[in-house]
Amino acid sequence: MTTTPKIPDELVDAGARAINAVAVSYGAVDAPDTWTEESRAALTAAWAHLHPAPALGDVHAERLRQDAKWGEQNHPDGTGSSSKPLAAMAASGVTADWLADSATLATDTAAERGVVTWRHILLEEVFEALAESDPAKLRTELIQVAAVATQWAEAIDRRGDAQ
Repeated sequence: MTTTPKIPDELVDAGARAINAVAVSYGAVDAPDTWTEESRAALTAAWAHLHPAPALGDVHAERLRQDAKWGEQNHPDGTGSSSKPLAAMAASGVTADWLADSATLATDTAAERGVVTWRHILLEEVFEALAESDPAKLRTELIQVAAVATQWAEAIDRRGDAQ
């Protein structure tokens, strides 16, 4: 269940003042207006849109930690249908395409049986990304990986198992 976060009143008031100042400076309004319940609700909705889940804040914080530790990283993608993402299996000729197809089959089978897990879903997305060589399609797959991983973290938060 998603709940809209409550913005502290002082942040709403500060946000209202900032938005009013911008509106006045651009001539959109003659003078700062008092904020109504409707405008407070709109600002709260905007806040929820910008900060939809604690897990996304955790993802952002982790990205900042990664940048602090490693600096900006620019590695080759290492993907494509013939890539061998599991080094231990590389000698056997297992390709990313095979892994993606196998993961999709495992996920579909588990779903049909009513026993699908986050592991199934995430591995399917990861292996689909590893099988992709087109940069635009790879980016789409990686966004899907991030979304599934975030959703899984949110599910853990809902269960109260976090930490």
